[in-house]
Amino acid sequence: MTVTGTYALEDLISGAWLHARPRLVIAGALTALLFFSFVGSLSPLGRTEPGTPVWALWAVPVSILYLLLLVPFAIPHRCRRELAQRRDFQRAFTLSANETGLSILNEVLAIKRPWSDYSKWREGRKVFLLYLSGSSFQIIPKRFFASSTDVQAFRELLQRSVSPRVV
Repeated sequence: MTVTGTYALEDLISGAWLHARPRLVIAGALTALLFFSFVGSLSPLGRTEPGTPVWALWAVPVSILYLLLLVPFAIPHRCRRELAQRRDFQRAFTLSANETGLSILNEVLAIKRPWSDYSKWREGRKVFLLYLSGSSFQIIPKRFFASSTDVQAFRELLQRSVSPRVV
């Protein structure tokens, strides 16, 4: 199976969101926990009970601001900067996948990796992520594939070839 394409900003953003999703869920759950513990420490008049730690007064608004403001702007900003800085992302490349591994080829680069180099993979609506380590991954946009049948064939190849390991 061979596909060709050039990364677009939406590919990097989709990959970054997919990679960050588990941590964002945990951060959201912790923020909710902080929020409810903070609300529980309020008196009926909206004042904090004596003995409420000072950090509790700031943790909730800071956490909510982080999740609602920083994350939605920081991830796309970082991806825009990454795409502008990395010339390899701006070049068209050909990706070939078979039973032995994955090959990536463009005008200045040729990489061939066996499937054993990959520790896990993850699939989102728009991209596949192939992990080399816990924080290092390759993005394979689904839009590179000619049809949904090709996407399904690639998914099945990943299921057979990349054995999940703890990352």
